[in-house]
Amino acid sequence: MTRKYISPLPLLVLLLSSPALLPISACIPTGGAIGSIYNGKLKLDSVYNAFKEMGLQAIILEEKVGGVKLNKLEVKLADIPDHKVLHGYVYEGKKKALVLAETDKKLSDSPLKLLEFLLTSANLTDPEKFSEPIKSYDNQIPPAALVKWLKEDRSVEIEQETLRCSSKGLSVYIERGGEVAVISNEIDRNLSFGVISASLSEAGLRAVWLDATDPKEAAKLLKYPAAIVLGGPLSPGSGYISSIFLPKSDIRTLLYRLKEGRTGGVIAQEELPGGRPLIIIAGVNRNDTRNTAMEFASSDLPHRIKEAIEKLPVPERGVFDVKISSSATCGVAQGLKLTVGVGYNELLIIVREGAPDPCYRHKLQWYELDMDKRILSIALDLERTSQICVQCLAVVETKIRAGPLPEGEWTVIVNGVSKRIRIGS
Repeated sequence: MTRKYISPLPLLVLLLSSPALLPISACIPTGGAIGSIYNGKLKLDSVYNAFKEMGLQAIILEEKVGGVKLNKLEVKLADIPDHKVLHGYVYEGKKKALVLAETDKKLSDSPLKLLEFLLTSANLTDPEKFSEPIKSYDNQIPPAALVKWLKEDRSVEIEQETLRCSSKGLSVYIERGGEVAVISNEIDRNLSFGVISASLSEAGLRAVWLDATDPKEAAKLLKYPAAIVLGGPLSPGSGYISSIFLPKSDIRTLLYRLKEGRTGGVIAQEELPGGRPLIIIAGVNRNDTRNTAMEFASSDLPHRIKEAIEKLPVPERGVFDVKISSSATCGVAQGLKLTVGVGYNELLIIVREGAPDPCYRHKLQWYELDMDKRILSIALDLERTSQICVQCLAVVETKIRAGPLPEGEWTVIVNGVSKRIRIGS
């Protein structure tokens, strides 16, 4: 089976002049940032369309850094505690692109690798063209990767500030369940999936196969508490996964053995964001991958995966919620207009934005709630429905109810547009 190509779809993105959602002038809440410079162009509309086809939540925004206007795509990688989101970013450049992600205090590269994996699974990038990771702590603003990319792509030099920060760190909320994603091509599935599935079953887990050649299937990796990759860096249609997640020393070992006509395999224990187990089972060839899968099955790794899943944090079940309803009528609107009112312990928000026709609606991508600073951030995306509608310019109006919330001065930010309001007397 060959990997599927997603052709670009018509795209409407209103670029908003807004403050950066990745803190350019504030501490990075998860503990750090990590990025890589991609030696090639990435068109944000192509990335946006591909991510939407994959079922990912993403928006395109505009920001200014050091006086330079930049376009970036922001994508949700995971839910994290306190009603917040782990973000990934793609910046469009003149010759090079920047791929950036929030990470933990240890500056783990797992969020960055996950974003590189998503881009490559959609046939948008070549793993060989990503630079080595560029890391910075939560108090180094802007992130070092952004500073270096601006210098290389725009010949713009900006200085980093060092702030006083106390980030909480990074934990990922995900349904624990008892399922483990096993991602590979059809060949490795036929040869090795049964071995993996049986060993996980003995540990009280269930294996779910994901087709590495299908971007929609590959993106489901984000939803599982643990994952196993089958196949080495040369596996047809799926080698890109090992090329990204497998340590370079293991890749060199496999390629050297192939060159020398030798056999063998490796089992690498890596992590997805938040400490979720990621096991790569890779052989010099498909038969070696099967033999290595049998080594995995006879080890204690299946039980260790279960133990790691049981230690993952339980998702929040708080009563706070954001509910939206969206409609459209013929009319004209410039940019995004935000109105905020107050109900009983809740915020009543109205968003109006122009669209090409009344078939468009706002769709909630994610929200973030900062109880300490009293900030509610909401990301909306304009999406076209399948309805048949009249042909006229339109105004999309979306009503949002968010609560319950405590009394005090609140800041509401929708796609970078902000309003302040007080709840209570």
